Amino acid sequence: MTSEASRRSSERIYQELKQHIQSSMKPGAPLPSSRSLVEQHQASPNTIQKVVSRLMQEGLVVSRAGRGVFVAEKPQITSSTADFGWQSVLLGASPALQQDFQSLYTPAPAGVIPLGSGYLDASLQPGALLAAAMQRASRRPLIWDRISPEGLEPLRNWFAQKLGVQAQNTLITSGAQTALSTVFSVLAHSEGLPVLVESPCHLGTLAILRSCGMKPIPVPADHAGMRPDLLEQLLQSTSARILTCQPTYQNPTGLCWPEQRRKDILALCKKHGVLIVEDGATQDLGLDGPPPPNLVKMAPEQVVHVYSLTKPVAAGLRIAAIAATGPVLQRLRTALVVDDLFVTGVMQEAALELVTSAQWSRHLKTVQGTLKERRDVLVGQVQVHLPNWKIQHVPTGGFYIWVKLPEDQDDAVFARLALQHGVQVSAGHAWFPAESEGPHLRLSYAGASLEQIRQGVTTLADLGSKK
Repeated sequence: MTSEASRRSSERIYQELKQHIQSSMKPGAPLPSSRSLVEQHQASPNTIQKVVSRLMQEGLVVSRAGRGVFVAEKPQITSSTADFGWQSVLLGASPALQQDFQSLYTPAPAGVIPLGSGYLDASLQPGALLAAAMQRASRRPLIWDRISPEGLEPLRNWFAQKLGVQAQNTLITSGAQTALSTVFSVLAHSEGLPVLVESPCHLGTLAILRSCGMKPIPVPADHAGMRPDLLEQLLQSTSARILTCQPTYQNPTGLCWPEQRRKDILALCKKHGVLIVEDGATQDLGLDGPPPPNLVKMAPEQVVHVYSLTKPVAAGLRIAAIAATGPVLQRLRTALVVDDLFVTGVMQEAALELVTSAQWSRHLKTVQGTLKERRDVLVGQVQVHLPNWKIQHVPTGGFYIWVKLPEDQDDAVFARLALQHGVQVSAGHAWFPAESEGPHLRLSYAGASLEQIRQGVTTLADLGSKK
Protein backbone atom coordinates (compact mmCIF):
# COMPACT_ATOMS: atom_id res chain seq x y z
CA MET A 1 0.00 0.00 0.00
CA THR A 2 1.35 3.43 -0.94
CA SER A 3 1.87 6.06 1.72
CA GLU A 4 -1.05 8.11 0.31
CA ALA A 5 -3.34 5.07 0.35
CA SER A 6 -2.24 4.29 3.91
CA ARG A 7 -2.98 7.86 4.95
CA ARG A 8 -6.48 7.70 3.43
CA SER A 9 -7.14 4.35 5.11
CA SER A 10 -5.99 5.70 8.48
CA GLU A 11 -8.19 8.79 8.12
CA ARG A 12 -11.24 6.68 7.19
CA ILE A 13 -10.79 4.37 10.17
CA TYR A 14 -10.25 7.33 12.48
CA GLN A 15 -13.45 9.04 11.32
CA GLU A 16 -15.47 5.84 11.66
CA LEU A 17 -14.19 5.09 15.16
CA LYS A 18 -14.65 8.69 16.28
CA GLN A 19 -18.24 8.72 15.04
CA HIS A 20 -18.94 5.37 16.74
CA ILE A 21 -17.45 6.58 20.06
CA GLN A 22 -19.37 9.86 20.06
CA SER A 23 -22.73 8.47 18.96
CA SER A 24 -22.97 4.92 20.30
CA MET A 25 -20.56 4.34 23.19
CA LYS A 26 -20.93 5.39 26.80
CA PRO A 27 -18.07 6.85 28.90
CA GLY A 28 -16.01 4.03 30.38
CA ALA A 29 -16.99 1.50 27.72
CA PRO A 30 -14.06 -0.58 26.41
CA LEU A 31 -12.83 -0.04 22.88
CA PRO A 32 -12.60 -3.26 20.79
CA SER A 33 -9.18 -4.91 20.96
CA SER A 34 -6.53 -4.04 18.43
CA ARG A 35 -6.87 -7.52 16.89
CA SER A 36 -10.62 -7.02 16.47
CA LEU A 37 -10.09 -3.58 14.89
CA VAL A 38 -7.47 -5.01 12.51
CA GLU A 39 -9.91 -7.69 11.34
CA GLN A 40 -12.91 -5.34 11.21
CA HIS A 41 -11.19 -2.67 9.15
CA GLN A 42 -8.80 -4.91 7.19
CA ALA A 43 -5.92 -2.72 8.28
CA SER A 44 -2.41 -3.28 9.59
CA PRO A 45 -1.71 -3.25 13.34
CA ASN A 46 0.48 -0.19 12.81
CA THR A 47 -2.41 1.75 11.23
CA ILE A 48 -4.75 0.81 14.09
CA GLN A 49 -2.13 1.85 16.65
CA LYS A 50 -1.77 5.28 14.98
CA VAL A 51 -5.56 5.76 14.95
CA VAL A 52 -5.92 4.84 18.63
CA SER A 53 -2.99 7.11 19.55
CA ARG A 54 -4.70 9.98 17.74
CA LEU A 55 -7.95 9.34 19.64
CA MET A 56 -5.97 9.39 22.89
CA GLN A 57 -4.30 12.70 21.99
CA GLU A 58 -7.72 14.22 21.41
CA GLY A 59 -8.98 12.97 24.77
CA LEU A 60 -11.67 10.68 23.30
CA VAL A 61 -10.21 7.49 24.77
CA VAL A 62 -7.84 6.62 27.61
CA SER A 63 -5.48 3.70 28.14
CA ARG A 64 -5.56 1.76 31.41
CA ALA A 65 -2.45 -0.33 32.04
CA GLY A 66 -3.12 -4.05 31.68
CA ARG A 67 -6.83 -3.57 30.94
CA GLY A 68 -7.10 -1.96 27.52
CA VAL A 69 -8.48 1.25 26.01
CA PHE A 70 -11.72 2.85 27.19
CA VAL A 71 -13.98 5.72 26.16
CA ALA A 72 -12.98 8.77 28.16
CA GLU A 73 -15.26 10.35 30.71
CA LYS A 74 -16.79 13.60 29.52
CA PRO A 75 -15.27 16.59 31.33
CA GLN A 76 -17.39 18.57 33.70
CA ILE A 77 -18.33 21.90 32.11
CA THR A 78 -18.06 24.87 34.44
CA SER A 79 -21.34 26.75 34.60
CA SER A 80 -21.32 29.96 32.55
CA THR A 81 -23.12 31.65 35.44
CA ALA A 82 -20.22 31.17 37.87
CA ASP A 83 -19.34 34.35 39.76
CA PHE A 84 -15.83 35.52 38.94
CA GLY A 85 -16.30 39.04 40.24
CA TRP A 86 -13.72 38.45 42.95
CA GLN A 87 -11.09 37.81 40.23
CA SER A 88 -11.99 41.06 38.45
CA VAL A 89 -11.41 42.98 41.69
CA LEU A 90 -8.09 41.19 42.20
CA LEU A 91 -6.83 41.84 38.65
CA GLY A 92 -7.92 45.46 38.37
CA ALA A 93 -8.22 47.25 35.04
CA SER A 94 -7.68 45.29 31.82
CA PRO A 95 -4.30 46.11 30.19
CA ALA A 96 -5.45 47.07 26.70
CA LEU A 97 -1.89 47.33 25.36
CA GLN A 98 -1.07 43.79 26.49
CA GLN A 99 -4.18 42.62 24.63
CA ASP A 100 -2.92 44.38 21.48
CA PHE A 101 0.44 42.70 21.98
CA GLN A 102 -1.12 39.26 22.39
CA SER A 103 -3.25 39.64 19.25
CA LEU A 104 -0.19 40.84 17.31
CA TYR A 105 1.69 37.61 18.03
CA THR A 106 -1.26 35.32 17.35
CA PRO A 107 -0.62 33.51 14.03
CA ALA A 108 -2.86 34.43 11.12
CA PRO A 109 -5.77 31.99 10.65
CA ALA A 110 -5.42 29.38 7.91
CA GLY A 111 -6.05 30.84 4.48
CA VAL A 112 -5.36 34.43 5.58
CA ILE A 113 -2.54 36.37 3.86
CA PRO A 114 -0.09 37.26 6.68
CA LEU A 115 0.93 40.85 5.94
CA GLY A 116 1.12 41.32 9.71
CA SER A 117 3.62 38.54 10.41
CA GLY A 118 6.67 39.25 12.53
CA TYR A 119 8.45 36.01 11.60
CA LEU A 120 9.85 34.28 8.54
CA ASP A 121 7.46 31.93 6.76
CA ALA A 122 8.31 28.24 6.46
CA SER A 123 9.93 28.64 3.03
CA LEU A 124 12.69 30.79 4.55
CA GLN A 125 13.27 28.82 7.74
CA PRO A 126 16.31 26.50 7.71
CA GLY A 127 14.24 23.47 8.63
CA ALA A 128 16.74 20.84 7.52
CA LEU A 129 19.61 22.61 9.26
CA LEU A 130 17.61 22.94 12.47
CA ALA A 131 16.58 19.29 12.39
CA ALA A 132 20.15 18.15 11.90
CA ALA A 133 21.39 20.51 14.61
CA MET A 134 18.78 19.27 17.09
CA GLN A 135 19.62 15.65 16.27
CA ARG A 136 23.33 16.18 16.89
CA ALA A 137 22.68 18.23 20.02
CA SER A 138 20.39 15.62 21.52
CA ARG A 139 23.20 13.03 21.38
CA ARG A 140 25.63 15.09 23.44
CA PRO A 141 26.58 13.57 26.81
CA LEU A 142 24.64 14.97 29.77
CA ILE A 143 22.65 17.21 27.43
CA TRP A 144 19.62 17.16 29.72
CA ASP A 145 21.62 17.96 32.83
CA ARG A 146 21.66 21.44 34.37
CA ILE A 147 24.15 23.89 32.93
CA SER A 148 25.62 27.25 33.86
CA PRO A 149 22.92 29.93 34.30
CA GLU A 150 24.97 32.27 32.12
CA GLY A 151 24.74 29.86 29.20
CA LEU A 152 27.09 27.60 27.25
CA GLU A 153 30.52 29.18 26.97
CA PRO A 154 30.98 28.48 23.21
CA LEU A 155 27.61 30.07 22.44
CA ARG A 156 28.42 33.08 24.62
CA ASN A 157 31.72 33.38 22.75
CA TRP A 158 29.88 33.40 19.42
CA PHE A 159 27.44 36.10 20.52
CA ALA A 160 30.29 38.16 22.00
CA GLN A 161 32.26 38.01 18.75
CA LYS A 162 29.20 39.13 16.78
CA LEU A 163 28.63 42.08 19.11
CA GLY A 164 32.24 43.09 19.64
CA VAL A 165 32.13 42.58 23.43
CA GLN A 166 33.77 40.27 25.95
CA ALA A 167 32.27 36.80 26.38
CA GLN A 168 32.09 37.23 30.16
CA ASN A 169 29.74 40.15 29.54
CA THR A 170 27.09 38.04 27.77
CA LEU A 171 24.18 36.01 29.14
CA ILE A 172 22.00 33.52 27.22
CA THR A 173 18.21 33.86 27.49
CA SER A 174 15.17 32.15 26.00
CA GLY A 175 14.34 34.78 23.38
CA ALA A 176 14.51 38.56 23.07
CA GLN A 177 11.20 39.18 24.81
CA THR A 178 12.42 37.32 27.89
CA ALA A 179 15.67 39.25 27.73
CA LEU A 180 13.92 42.62 27.56
CA SER A 181 11.52 41.63 30.35
CA THR A 182 14.47 40.72 32.55
CA VAL A 183 16.34 43.92 31.77
CA PHE A 184 13.41 46.20 32.57
CA SER A 185 12.42 44.26 35.68
CA VAL A 186 15.95 44.89 36.99
CA LEU A 187 15.79 48.60 36.11
CA ALA A 188 12.26 49.17 37.47
CA HIS A 189 13.30 50.20 40.98
CA SER A 190 10.32 52.52 41.53
CA GLU A 191 6.70 52.80 40.36
CA GLY A 192 6.24 55.19 37.46
CA LEU A 193 9.94 55.32 36.58
CA PRO A 194 10.24 57.31 33.31
CA VAL A 195 11.83 55.61 30.29
CA LEU A 196 12.57 57.41 27.02
CA VAL A 197 11.28 55.50 23.99
CA GLU A 198 11.02 55.98 20.26
CA SER A 199 7.70 57.14 18.88
CA PRO A 200 6.35 54.97 17.40
CA CYS A 201 7.88 52.24 19.56
CA HIS A 202 8.18 48.46 19.44
CA LEU A 203 4.88 47.19 20.83
CA GLY A 204 6.52 44.41 22.84
CA THR A 205 8.74 46.94 24.60
CA LEU A 206 5.76 49.13 25.49
CA ALA A 207 3.94 46.10 26.91
CA ILE A 208 6.94 45.21 29.10
CA LEU A 209 7.45 48.74 30.36
CA ARG A 210 3.84 49.10 31.42
CA SER A 211 3.75 45.66 33.01
CA CYS A 212 6.80 46.74 35.07
CA GLY A 213 5.02 49.92 36.19
CA MET A 214 7.36 52.15 34.16
CA LYS A 215 6.26 55.27 32.28
CA PRO A 216 7.19 55.49 28.57
CA ILE A 217 8.10 59.03 27.43
CA PRO A 218 8.01 59.39 23.64
CA VAL A 219 10.87 60.87 21.64
CA PRO A 220 9.75 61.58 18.05
CA ALA A 221 11.87 60.49 15.09
CA ASP A 222 12.75 61.92 11.71
CA HIS A 223 14.05 60.16 8.58
CA ALA A 224 17.27 59.21 10.42
CA GLY A 225 15.75 57.96 13.68
CA MET A 226 15.34 59.41 17.15
CA ARG A 227 15.79 63.20 17.10
CA PRO A 228 18.74 64.37 19.25
CA ASP A 229 17.33 67.89 19.72
CA LEU A 230 14.09 66.59 21.23
CA LEU A 231 15.96 63.99 23.25
CA GLU A 232 18.10 66.71 24.81
CA GLN A 233 15.02 68.77 25.69
CA LEU A 234 13.50 65.76 27.46
CA LEU A 235 16.74 64.98 29.31
CA GLN A 236 16.78 68.55 30.58
CA SER A 237 13.10 68.65 31.55
CA THR A 238 12.55 65.16 33.00
CA SER A 239 14.29 62.82 35.40
CA ALA A 240 14.47 60.02 32.80
CA ARG A 241 17.85 58.29 32.75
CA ILE A 242 16.93 55.15 30.82
CA LEU A 243 16.46 55.07 27.05
CA THR A 244 15.35 52.09 24.97
CA CYS A 245 15.58 51.90 21.21
CA GLN A 246 15.94 49.77 18.08
CA PRO A 247 18.53 51.68 16.03
CA THR A 248 18.76 48.94 13.39
CA TYR A 249 15.63 48.29 11.28
CA GLN A 250 13.18 49.49 13.88
CA ASN A 251 9.83 47.82 14.42
CA PRO A 252 7.46 49.18 13.09
CA THR A 253 9.07 51.91 10.94
CA GLY A 254 12.05 50.04 9.50
CA LEU A 255 14.33 53.00 10.26
CA CYS A 256 18.07 52.40 10.58
CA TRP A 257 20.03 55.14 12.31
CA PRO A 258 23.10 56.28 10.35
CA GLU A 259 26.39 56.17 12.21
CA GLN A 260 26.48 59.90 12.93
CA ARG A 261 23.01 59.79 14.51
CA ARG A 262 24.20 56.93 16.72
CA LYS A 263 27.20 58.98 17.81
CA ASP A 264 24.98 61.98 18.56
CA ILE A 265 22.60 59.94 20.72
CA LEU A 266 25.46 58.23 22.56
CA ALA A 267 27.10 61.60 23.28
CA LEU A 268 23.88 63.01 24.74
CA CYS A 269 23.32 59.93 26.88
CA LYS A 270 26.87 59.99 28.19
CA LYS A 271 26.54 63.68 29.04
CA HIS A 272 23.38 63.10 31.08
CA GLY A 273 24.26 59.69 32.57
CA VAL A 274 21.67 57.71 30.62
CA LEU A 275 21.69 53.91 30.31
CA ILE A 276 20.61 52.69 26.87
CA VAL A 277 18.75 49.42 26.28
CA GLU A 278 19.39 48.49 22.64
CA ASP A 279 17.15 45.92 20.95
CA GLY A 280 18.99 44.33 18.01
CA ALA A 281 16.43 41.70 17.04
CA THR A 282 16.72 42.15 13.26
CA GLN A 283 20.31 43.34 12.89
CA ASP A 284 21.19 40.32 10.68
CA LEU A 285 18.53 41.26 8.12
CA GLY A 286 20.19 44.04 6.15
CA LEU A 287 18.79 44.15 2.60
CA ASP A 288 20.94 46.90 1.09
CA GLY A 289 24.26 46.19 2.74
CA PRO A 290 25.37 45.88 6.37
CA PRO A 291 24.11 48.37 8.98
CA PRO A 292 26.35 50.72 11.00
CA PRO A 293 27.94 49.37 14.19
CA ASN A 294 25.68 48.58 17.14
CA LEU A 295 25.56 51.06 19.99
CA VAL A 296 26.98 48.43 22.34
CA LYS A 297 30.07 48.08 20.17
CA MET A 298 30.53 51.87 20.09
CA ALA A 299 30.00 52.38 23.84
CA PRO A 300 29.76 49.08 25.78
CA GLU A 301 29.78 50.78 29.19
CA GLN A 302 26.62 52.76 28.30
CA VAL A 303 24.55 50.06 26.62
CA VAL A 304 22.66 46.91 27.52
CA HIS A 305 22.17 45.06 24.23
CA VAL A 306 19.72 42.27 23.32
CA TYR A 307 20.56 40.11 20.29
CA SER A 308 18.19 37.34 19.15
CA LEU A 309 18.40 34.43 16.70
CA THR A 310 14.62 34.18 16.38
CA LYS A 311 14.02 36.70 13.60
CA PRO A 312 16.63 35.39 11.13
CA VAL A 313 15.78 31.73 11.82
CA ALA A 314 12.30 30.79 13.03
CA ALA A 315 9.76 31.73 15.70
CA GLY A 316 10.44 28.52 17.59
CA LEU A 317 14.17 29.12 18.10
CA ARG A 318 13.88 31.09 21.34
CA ILE A 319 17.55 31.85 21.90
CA ALA A 320 18.94 35.32 22.58
CA ALA A 321 21.79 37.00 24.41
CA ILE A 322 22.15 40.02 26.68
CA ALA A 323 25.39 41.98 26.59
CA ALA A 324 26.14 44.34 29.48
CA THR A 325 28.96 45.61 31.68
CA GLY A 326 29.26 46.87 35.23
CA PRO A 327 26.88 46.30 38.17
CA VAL A 328 23.88 45.90 35.86
CA LEU A 329 25.40 42.67 34.52
CA GLN A 330 25.42 41.05 37.97
CA ARG A 331 21.84 42.18 38.60
CA LEU A 332 20.79 40.64 35.28
CA ARG A 333 22.60 37.40 36.04
CA THR A 334 20.78 37.09 39.34
CA ALA A 335 17.40 37.98 37.82
CA LEU A 336 17.75 35.34 35.09
CA VAL A 337 18.49 32.65 37.66
CA VAL A 338 15.42 33.65 39.68
CA ASP A 339 13.16 33.81 36.61
CA ASP A 340 14.29 30.80 34.58
CA LEU A 341 17.30 29.05 36.22
CA PHE A 342 18.87 28.38 32.79
CA VAL A 343 18.02 27.85 29.13
CA THR A 344 17.79 24.15 28.31
CA GLY A 345 21.09 22.78 27.04
CA VAL A 346 19.75 21.03 23.96
CA MET A 347 18.38 24.31 22.54
CA GLN A 348 21.65 26.12 23.19
CA GLU A 349 23.67 23.32 21.62
CA ALA A 350 21.35 23.26 18.60
CA ALA A 351 21.66 27.03 18.19
CA LEU A 352 25.44 26.74 18.39
CA GLU A 353 25.45 23.95 15.80
CA LEU A 354 23.36 26.13 13.49
CA VAL A 355 25.31 29.39 13.67
CA THR A 356 28.72 27.71 13.42
CA SER A 357 27.77 25.52 10.46
CA ALA A 358 29.11 26.17 6.97
CA GLN A 359 25.54 26.77 5.79
CA TRP A 360 24.78 29.62 8.22
CA SER A 361 26.10 32.48 6.08
CA ARG A 362 24.43 30.94 3.03
CA HIS A 363 21.11 30.86 4.90
CA LEU A 364 21.41 34.53 5.84
CA LYS A 365 22.18 35.51 2.24
CA THR A 366 19.16 33.56 1.00
CA VAL A 367 16.89 35.20 3.56
CA GLN A 368 18.24 38.67 2.79
CA GLY A 369 17.84 38.20 -0.96
CA THR A 370 14.28 36.91 -0.68
CA LEU A 371 13.23 39.61 1.76
CA LYS A 372 14.69 42.29 -0.49
CA GLU A 373 12.63 41.00 -3.42
CA ARG A 374 9.50 40.88 -1.29
CA ARG A 375 10.11 44.37 0.08
CA ASP A 376 10.48 45.79 -3.41
CA VAL A 377 7.28 44.11 -4.58
CA LEU A 378 5.31 45.25 -1.53
CA VAL A 379 6.51 48.85 -1.85
CA GLY A 380 5.79 48.86 -5.58
CA GLN A 381 2.33 47.35 -5.16
CA VAL A 382 1.34 49.89 -2.51
CA GLN A 383 2.61 52.78 -4.62
CA VAL A 384 0.65 51.58 -7.67
CA HIS A 385 -2.60 50.39 -6.09
CA LEU A 386 -2.79 52.65 -3.03
CA PRO A 387 -1.30 55.99 -4.10
CA ASN A 388 -3.11 57.84 -1.29
CA TRP A 389 -1.22 55.74 1.28
CA LYS A 390 2.10 57.36 2.19
CA ILE A 391 5.05 55.04 2.72
CA GLN A 392 6.92 56.80 5.51
CA HIS A 393 10.27 55.19 4.74
CA VAL A 394 11.55 52.40 2.47
CA PRO A 395 13.50 50.21 4.90
CA THR A 396 17.04 49.03 4.17
CA GLY A 397 16.49 45.92 6.28
CA GLY A 398 14.13 44.10 8.62
CA PHE A 399 10.57 42.99 7.97
CA TYR A 400 8.26 46.01 7.77
CA ILE A 401 7.07 49.07 5.95
CA TRP A 402 5.16 51.78 7.83
CA VAL A 403 2.38 53.51 5.92
CA LYS A 404 0.28 56.55 6.74
CA LEU A 405 -3.41 56.22 5.83
CA PRO A 406 -5.67 59.08 4.78
CA GLU A 407 -6.79 61.07 7.82
CA ASP A 408 -10.44 60.05 7.40
CA GLN A 409 -9.61 56.36 7.95
CA ASP A 410 -9.46 54.48 11.25
CA ASP A 411 -6.53 52.06 11.22
CA ALA A 412 -8.07 49.69 13.78
CA VAL A 413 -11.36 49.50 11.88
CA PHE A 414 -9.53 48.98 8.58
CA ALA A 415 -7.35 46.19 10.05
CA ARG A 416 -10.44 44.34 11.29
CA LEU A 417 -12.13 44.76 7.90
CA ALA A 418 -9.02 43.49 6.10
CA LEU A 419 -8.92 40.38 8.31
CA GLN A 420 -12.57 39.68 7.50
CA HIS A 421 -11.55 39.73 3.81
CA GLY A 422 -8.59 37.42 4.28
CA VAL A 423 -5.64 39.78 4.82
CA GLN A 424 -3.86 40.25 8.15
CA VAL A 425 -2.31 43.69 8.74
CA SER A 426 -1.34 45.53 11.94
CA ALA A 427 -3.11 48.72 13.00
CA GLY A 428 -0.56 51.36 13.96
CA HIS A 429 -2.22 53.15 16.88
CA ALA A 430 -0.93 50.70 19.50
CA TRP A 431 2.71 51.48 18.66
CA PHE A 432 2.48 55.05 19.87
CA PRO A 433 3.43 55.49 23.54
CA ALA A 434 1.21 58.58 23.79
CA GLU A 435 -1.27 60.05 21.32
CA SER A 436 -1.31 58.51 17.86
CA GLU A 437 0.18 60.61 15.06
CA GLY A 438 -2.66 59.72 12.71
CA PRO A 439 -3.81 56.39 11.23
CA HIS A 440 -1.01 54.02 10.23
CA LEU A 441 -0.57 50.40 9.23
CA ARG A 442 2.45 48.18 9.64
CA LEU A 443 2.80 45.89 6.62
CA SER A 444 5.17 42.92 6.74
CA TYR A 445 6.89 41.11 3.89
CA ALA A 446 8.43 38.42 6.15
CA GLY A 447 5.70 35.81 6.13
CA ALA A 448 4.05 36.17 2.70
CA SER A 449 5.09 34.99 -0.76
CA LEU A 450 5.30 37.35 -3.73
CA GLU A 451 1.94 36.15 -4.99
CA GLN A 452 0.36 36.59 -1.57
CA ILE A 453 1.79 40.12 -1.36
CA ARG A 454 0.27 41.05 -4.73
CA GLN A 455 -3.06 39.47 -3.85
CA GLY A 456 -3.08 41.05 -0.40
CA VAL A 457 -2.42 44.58 -1.65
CA THR A 458 -5.11 44.18 -4.31
CA THR A 459 -7.59 43.25 -1.58
CA LEU A 460 -6.50 46.21 0.57
CA ALA A 461 -6.91 48.53 -2.42
CA ASP A 462 -10.44 47.23 -3.02
CA LEU A 463 -11.32 47.83 0.62
CA GLY A 464 -9.74 51.29 0.55
CA SER A 465 -11.74 52.30 -2.51
CA LYS A 466 -14.98 51.38 -0.73
CA LYS A 467 -14.22 53.71 2.19
